[in-house]
Amino acid sequence: MSMFMIGSFLGCFDSLMTVGDQASSAELPIQTNSTDPLSKIEEKTRVAFSIPKIREYQIQHIYPTLPPVVYAANNGINLRNRATANSSVLTKIPLGHKIDVLAQDQKVTLGTRTDHWYHVRVTINNQTHEGFLFGSTMTPYRIAADWDDDGKKEAMFAMFNERKELLLRIQDPNGENTWSNMGAYADGEFLADQVVVKALPKSIAGLPLLKIEVANPEQTMFWTKYASYHHEKLLRALEYTEIESDTTYSKKEPKFGPKKLSLLSIEGMVQADGSEKQTIVTKRYRYRMGVFHEKNVSEPVEKVLPPSVTN
Repeated sequence: MSMFMIGSFLGCFDSLMTVGDQASSAELPIQTNSTDPLSKIEEKTRVAFSIPKIREYQIQHIYPTLPPVVYAANNGINLRNRATANSSVLTKIPLGHKIDVLAQDQKVTLGTRTDHWYHVRVTINNQTHEGFLFGSTMTPYRIAADWDDDGKKEAMFAMFNERKELLLRIQDPNGENTWSNMGAYADGEFLADQVVVKALPKSIAGLPLLKIEVANPEQTMFWTKYASYHHEKLLRALEYTEIESDTTYSKKEPKFGPKKLSLLSIEGMVQADGSEKQTIVTKRYRYRMGVFHEKNVSEPVEKVLPPSVTN
């Protein structure tokens, strides 16, 4: 693992610890010995800390196989009586509906997308149907949270379209289903066909966020995007890229507060003697209407790190 990646992971861990210290403290009594005269001194307390739990999901353009239980990734998908695109439709399945996978069927190409057909079972309005669904119409993950902080849980679903753009869909018990295109992630000839999404709890940023992480195969380009759900709209709350080469790098270190954010931007260059020259800028954001808006930017700070010492 590169020094850049280690630094990023440590920065993220520090940020989580800071929030966890504030959000998850519990007072625990210190045990005292009753035979000790000092035990009469007023009992003190210590604070126990925990890191907020972050759920992580690997979203793929094509899953090699699907688990026994999946969900409809779109609204009104067609359950067919045979594994062909022109066979009869048995019923339409709503977004997020639970589907039992019975078997993986043939692999075919429909349009520009190659995937398996699956033999499935689904129950809708107390009627059970068995039929076939194309793999891209289903997702293994139902990401449930109170995404808009209204006291009721919504379900989010992530999938790729045929252009390898990441789509997010929300099933909201209070309103209509909605969706948003989070775009494709490309670098030269590379076009991402899998991403990691993380459900960040309210205790981290003051509101639930979906974090999207992508890297190219060479680990030289990194994309990060945060999605929010505000007033029945899925929005790009914040996004940035990071790069790394043998001699230069650009990295970001976010630190969240309640509906605010400090983003440390570090531009670095490795000198001939192994030292690193850095330019550091802090950008401060306020969360408003589902998006982090830049509030102010600090003056750049120059720093030189000595050459790394290796054993």
